[in-house]
Amino acid sequence: MIHNPILPGFHADPCLCRKGDDIYLAVSSFEWFPGIPSYHTRDMKHWDLYAHALQNDRDPDLRNLPSAKGIWAPCLTYCGAEDLFYVVYGVMHSMNARYFDIDNYLITAKDPKGPWSKPVYLHSIGFDASLFHISDEPQGEEALANYRAIRNIILEAAPWFTSTDSLSELAFAREKLVEMPDVILMKALDFIREGITCSCYYCGGPRAKYLNHLIDTALPKVAMHGFVF
Repeated sequence: MIHNPILPGFHADPCLCRKGDDIYLAVSSFEWFPGIPSYHTRDMKHWDLYAHALQNDRDPDLRNLPSAKGIWAPCLTYCGAEDLFYVVYGVMHSMNARYFDIDNYLITAKDPKGPWSKPVYLHSIGFDASLFHISDEPQGEEALANYRAIRNIILEAAPWFTSTDSLSELAFAREKLVEMPDVILMKALDFIREGITCSCYYCGGPRAKYLNHLIDTALPKVAMHGFVF
């Protein structure tokens, strides 16, 4: 049985990531160094400090930052198609008034223990960023065969059922394996050109005063905003 808290102590903004039987958890490190500690477990009970993703104390340069600024909410993900771990994180400089002065960066590694790549600057728009790997969507002949089998079962058991799924590969929609595909925005025009109805969506969660804070987890007060083409 798993008992809460699974990891006692100060581990702010935890982000879980799994590869096979290995589970990793990355947390905020703020102005402390080395940055972005990660923990490892296989049973959600016994945790070990695994590594720190940021080892260069000049990149990013956290000197002279005020308390509780620095590295915010690292998002640790794993892309199976590339066999690669990603971390996107923000360096918060200031929170004066309603203006958040933050720079967002991306690093990658084959193993959370490192070595991690040199930070790549992404943008300074928003905070607590996260990644969605389009490669995690079903694709290819094996996935098509599975969806055909599932679709046949659904048609027999509940022919009235309308299905929706995150599928950006046109082949699924062409065979009508899903009635309402949710597609990555850059693929939407391909569906429109073929006359296939699709949607692109994001979640907007009301966090404090900031109504447009994009999130990747379903909170009790999440509003779904979609665009149907």
